[in-house]
Amino acid sequence: MPCVFVLAFVSLWGGGQLLFRFPKSGLNVPLDETHFQTGYFLVEEEFTVPRWLMRAWGKPRIRIPAGRYPVHQTIDSWVVYFLV
Repeated sequence: MPCVFVLAFVSLWGGGQLLFRFPKSGLNVPLDETHFQTGYFLVEEEFTVPRWLMRAWGKPRIRIPAGRYPVHQTIDSWVVYFLV
């Protein structure tokens, strides 16, 4: 499946959690079903949080390893937490 661009809000929480919040209004049904309703979000390849964002937070580089990450559902969003 090709990589798709969607709106996500990213924040860094105390305790070493990087939070990605995907508003449901920005997802179509196939994306919603494929990437979120299974209960896990699949990261197929390791990725590095962009340097400009890490500088804005005053933090060193953060890498997210490939793997399956639990998804939490709210009324209007899907939320994925990464421990960093």
